[in-house]
Amino acid sequence: MNAIEEKWDTSSFGGYFTGYYPDLIAPYGKILVDECLGSYQGDWLFVLESVNGYGFIPVGYGSCSGCDVLQGVGSLDELKTFQEDLGEDIKWFTTPEELKEYIFSNDVDLQWWAHEAGWTDFVKKVKEL
Repeated sequence: MNAIEEKWDTSSFGGYFTGYYPDLIAPYGKILVDECLGSYQGDWLFVLESVNGYGFIPVGYGSCSGCDVLQGVGSLDELKTFQEDLGEDIKWFTTPEELKEYIFSNDVDLQWWAHEAGWTDFVKKVKEL
């Protein structure tokens, strides 16, 4: 049984996941930075370190099962598929410098999450890597 299966609670009809986004991201590498931008909806930004190098992934979340994939997951198989999809969305870099270059680039300014409250806190944490 893996960590995701251990957090699947079968006490109610169909079951539900008792974890959250960091639990889904952690198997892909050590989480170096995680910053939750927003309140009832927003984006969670993760920076990872693994044998693949340094990874970055923004994950959108919402306040209900209609706008948050994780809340809408109805089975352990759906949860595993969602986790695999997240893994495929991680953008990998060879060095921390390459990751920083991406994070600090003008192209990132075009991303929705670069304009959310908390972005500057995320940037400070990445600069410290």
